[in-house]
Amino acid sequence: MRRAAVLLALLAVAGSAQASGLFNDDGFCGGFLEPKCGKYVLFGLSGGAAIHDGSRDSGATFGLEVSVPRLTRSGWWYGGYADVVFDFGGDNTARASLGPEGGFKYLGLDGGLLYEGGEDGALGVTVRGLATLGLAAFFVRYGRYFDGPAPNQLEIGVLFKVPLRP
Repeated sequence: MRRAAVLLALLAVAGSAQASGLFNDDGFCGGFLEPKCGKYVLFGLSGGAAIHDGSRDSGATFGLEVSVPRLTRSGWWYGGYADVVFDFGGDNTARASLGPEGGFKYLGLDGGLLYEGGEDGALGVTVRGLATLGLAAFFVRYGRYFDGPAPNQLEIGVLFKVPLRP
């Protein structure tokens, strides 16, 4: 009898939470701790470490990013991003990347063209995997330059983004 009473109490709490809008039957968007569907503009700061092969030293990184994703009701998101990362290893260089991004709920991928400034300048491609928790996204990024002294790089870090809705 006590189990039945506890079960009825749990069902009553769940029912009131559903009626109050705590959970959303319309899909991923707008439920408890979930963003609303639509297009966003996100600005962010990143920090981490870069590991280079070749003659360059590894070091700390600091970056700025802007992205414009669209979040769908099914939980998929897609859009584009651009970032600039300052690499404090060896040559103290800056690099920029630009490309598409997408994912499902809290996991995502982005990638595109990669350019590193400096005396020689180098062009390449990059891909980054992200796992998001609130405003923070933990990431691992691989970059491959077509030429230059260190053709491969691996960057590990955290990205903090603040959403602005247009």
